[in-house]
Amino acid sequence: MLAIFNKELKSYFKSPIAYGFIAFFLVMFGFYFFMINIFYSEPDYTYVLANITTILLLGVPLLTMRLLSEEKRMKTDQLILTAPINTSGYVLGKFLAALTLFIIPTVITFLHPLALSTFGTLPWAKIIGAYFGMILLGATFISIGLYISALTENQVVSAIATFAVFMLMLYIDNFKQIAPADVTSSVIFLAILIIAIGAFIYNSTKNKIVAGLISVLGLASIAVGYFIKPTIYEGIIVNFLDWFSLINRYSSGFYMGILDFSTVVYYISFTTIFVFLTIQVVEKRRWS
Repeated sequence: MLAIFNKELKSYFKSPIAYGFIAFFLVMFGFYFFMINIFYSEPDYTYVLANITTILLLGVPLLTMRLLSEEKRMKTDQLILTAPINTSGYVLGKFLAALTLFIIPTVITFLHPLALSTFGTLPWAKIIGAYFGMILLGATFISIGLYISALTENQVVSAIATFAVFMLMLYIDNFKQIAPADVTSSVIFLAILIIAIGAFIYNSTKNKIVAGLISVLGLASIAVGYFIKPTIYEGIIVNFLDWFSLINRYSSGFYMGILDFSTVVYYISFTTIFVFLTIQVVEKRRWS
């Protein structure tokens, strides 16, 4: 894993991607810092950190678009996949290299609150908590971008798809407000979700028995629950969308100075799931 990490980090800095990402990150942060804390004389630095969403939406696709798609296109992944290298280490090395590149400009922007502190006392606990949440949110977005990069060999497609998913997550709170909460809609939604999970498992494993069994058991469970107590399905769609509300958890938690352990576990779990899914995609390619 360490060798892959070093190789990936060096390749970032041998290309314009690292310099472009760091420059974009620092320019955006500098712009928000100037406008909020200097131009409008707002003493609260966390208002600057609230604009991390813009940087993630535009910057992370740039960071992750070539992670696995480029090697797939150039066929260089075949050399690695046929070598005695652990797939988990291969994917984790790439993920950690991208995360390191994300953390580098994040640490540099810490100079902003340090400069502000010369004019007065700052709520350091709140600021450090917001930075911690920003890194967790960044890690989660990078894991999603990494997964999408594993699905295609076209960097542009990878970047556009990653951006589209991030946009969906940005507006997911708006979708919650118009999502139906009645039992019938919830049951139909769950049935479609179970079928989609079965299709995904089949696509990943090519095992019809396992995929079919999971789908049948899932649909049977929904039917049993509906006949015993249908009200348990009320608001399922809203709760489902709420689970994917990554940005809202940052805005209502870390950004407000609230260090909620469950939110930390949530981001780590989300990241782990997408890294795991990426490993499965690469593993499948390795043995196909």
